[in-house]
Amino acid sequence: MGILHELQRLQLAGIEERRRATEALVEQLGDGWHPGEPTLQEDSLPLVHQATGLAFVAVPGGEFEMGLSDEDIEEASEHVDWTTSVARWIEKAAASARPVHRVEMRPFLCARALLDRDQLNTLSRGRLTGESVERSDALAFVRAVSLRLPSEAELEWLARDGGACRFTLDAARQLDAIRGDDRLLRSRFGVRDLHRAQWAEDDWHPTYDGAPDASLPWADGEPAGVYRGGFHLIALQSPEELLHALAGVRGQLYRACGLRLASSIPIQG
Repeated sequence: MGILHELQRLQLAGIEERRRATEALVEQLGDGWHPGEPTLQEDSLPLVHQATGLAFVAVPGGEFEMGLSDEDIEEASEHVDWTTSVARWIEKAAASARPVHRVEMRPFLCARALLDRDQLNTLSRGRLTGESVERSDALAFVRAVSLRLPSEAELEWLARDGGACRFTLDAARQLDAIRGDDRLLRSRFGVRDLHRAQWAEDDWHPTYDGAPDASLPWADGEPAGVYRGGFHLIALQSPEELLHALAGVRGQLYRACGLRLASSIPIQG
C-alpha cells in the first residue's frame, strides 16, 4: 500500500507519486474501482466505486489514542462551563469510551459522504426511502453491494482528522469561523458529514475492555450496534451541547442513522 501505510508518508508525497499510488491501488483492488485525480489539498487518494457511482477516498493509516481521554476532557473545559450537570454527562460518556487504548490504523476506503435519500432509494431499488436507516437495513444494504460500514475506530480516526483533533474536525475551535454551519467543517481526508449520526460496523460493547488494537470492526457484542456523530452546531441551545462533538463520544440505541459505505484494503504480502 506504499504511501498509505502512514499519514505522514502521504503528506510528503507529491502529486505524481499520489497519482501513481492511486493507479496502483485500483489495480490491486481489481474490477469495480476507477482512479480519481489526487490533489495536494487532501491527504487521501480519490477513487470511484463503479457499482454505486459513489466517490470514495483511500484514507491512510497510522496510530492514535482511541477513547475519551483526560486531555479531551481538559480541552472541553476550555469551551464549556463545568457545571454539575456537565460533569455528570462527561462521567457517563467516559464510562463507555474507556479504557483509552492505542489503535493501529490500517488504511481503508470510505465514501466521501453519507448516502442521501435519492441515492439510497435508487441503490436499494426503492426499499430504503429515507436518509436514515435502521441497523439491520444498513448491514443488509452494504452486504448487497459487497462493502461494509466503517469501523468505530475508522470513524474516530476521521473525526480526529488523523489524530490531530479532540473535537470532531476541531469543531469547538472552529465554531466562530464556520458560524455554526457543520457542513463547513473541513476534513484533511476530504470526508463530509461526520457531524451526522451514522452507523459503525461494530457491535455494541459497553466499554473498551478487550477492544482490539487494530482498526477493523469489533464483533461479538450486542447486535444493536454503535453509532458516531449526531450533533448539530447550528442548533446549539447551550454551550454544553458542544460536548456531543467530542471525537471520542460514542452512542447506542439510535433507531435510525445515516449510512456511509466503506471497505478494507487487502494487505499484500
